[in-house]
Amino acid sequence: MLFDTEERGFTLIELIVVLIITAILAQLGFIASNRFSRRSRALSAKIALENIKKECESNSDIKVNEEFTILPPYGYSFSSGESGDCNSNNGLIIAKPFNYDRLPEYSYDFSKRSRVECSKNSSDKFFKDCMTFKDKLESNRFVIKDSYLERGCSAYVVVEGSTWDEAEGNSQRLGGNLVSINSKEENEFLTKKIKWDTPKDESKGAYGYAKKEYGEGWTAYWIGLRDSAQEGKLEWSDGSPVDYIRKSPSDSRGNEDWQTLISNGEWNDIDQTGSDGGTEHWQMKMGIAEIDKCKT
Repeated sequence: MLFDTEERGFTLIELIVVLIITAILAQLGFIASNRFSRRSRALSAKIALENIKKECESNSDIKVNEEFTILPPYGYSFSSGESGDCNSNNGLIIAKPFNYDRLPEYSYDFSKRSRVECSKNSSDKFFKDCMTFKDKLESNRFVIKDSYLERGCSAYVVVEGSTWDEAEGNSQRLGGNLVSINSKEENEFLTKKIKWDTPKDESKGAYGYAKKEYGEGWTAYWIGLRDSAQEGKLEWSDGSPVDYIRKSPSDSRGNEDWQTLISNGEWNDIDQTGSDGGTEHWQMKMGIAEIDKCKT
């Protein structure tokens, strides 16, 4: 019995496919390796400053020369130079990267016995532990960019949410809730400062009506007030007491249980169904999230 022993080689197309796949895998491996290298260098700088902190403060406690022996890791230099003096530069010791585009800066203040902190992120904001509170919030894809506001311990951002439930869910993902407005001053602050989005149909505005007296060009955002659990019993979604109400709910259609802040400073209750007078007419698609940045 005869057997066909001829071996079939790769066709040109098969060879090209193999080369493309190999190139893609190599590129992915390079990216992963590059990210790991950057994180390792940054961590080395942070650990080096932590060890400097221990050495400087220990020497100070036992009344010996306040100096450190730690050397800067690869890719970094110390602001104190090679002297190792804990008091140089008024006690501020900075781990400075040679390339700010790729690595973050860390600092420690010996004079204040401070913590080691990231004092500047890389230019591409690659290191999340170096992000500002604003950057961390706005790095979420459902948060509207440049909508961040601060007032005391409260941080506010505009979040996506075509329904009250969706906007509240996104607010909770940030560690907060839809905003609870507890005073006339807070209501005025948000009305004047928050980033208002232009309605899709500017001829209708938030109300969804063409008549100017109904608010042409206005828009509205969800806030945390509702009486969906029990009609007439208003509750803020964060559980805070209802001490301030801009306008009592009308519930003119019997199912308007969720409150909105209008860009003219007034409040209005609507439904979530998209029925006449509800989210569809109001062109609702966003809410205002409030996060306690002093607790987060």
